[in-house]
Amino acid sequence: MAHIMIKRRHSMAVDELLRQLKQAVAESAARFDFHVQWSGRTCQFSGAALGYLQVGETSLILAARLGYAALLHKKMIETEITRALDSVIRG
Repeated sequence: MAHIMIKRRHSMAVDELLRQLKQAVAESAARFDFHVQWSGRTCQFSGAALGYLQVGETSLILAARLGYAALLHKKMIETEITRALDSVIRG
């Protein structure tokens, strides 16, 4: 079961959304030291959290299971992820 589950609707072209998300995820991965692997419209990530980001035609879903240390900062992590996703979706 995921500790963090974020679902968002979007109206962007999928290719453009993926381009922007890949850039944002790469920046976050460097900043917070986690590994990412993209396959099509899905990004698997691991590090202090284990999970995925999946992009659909009109929505995206992020699910993450946090490690013990990260779990202590769940609210802050969830807020930062939500802010980053909303920033990409809303431009």
